Amino acid sequence: MTEEVTVLFNTLYAGISGKLDKPNSKPAVPGGFASMPAQMNHLTWTKLPTVMQAKADGPFAFYDVNPADDPPATH
Repeated sequence: MTEEVTVLFNTLYAGISGKLDKPNSKPAVPGGFASMPAQMNHLTWTKLPTVMQAKADGPFAFYDVNPADDPPATH
C-alpha cells in the first residue's frame, strides 16, 4: 500500500533508494506531503526531532533494507 506522510513539525527528508541517500532526498516542511509507493525501497530521515502523520491502507509493515543505516536507539 502507498504510504502517505504529512509533516506536522520540523522537516522530514524523503527519497526513493535502497540505501541512505541524503543528497538526493527531498525536504517536506510543516504542511508538506510525501507519497511513497509500496513494494519500492524508500527512506526518510530528519536533522531534528520531527512530528509526522503516516497513513496507509493495511496490511502495513516496515522492512530494513540495510539495518546499518538505522540510527542508534535513544530511549
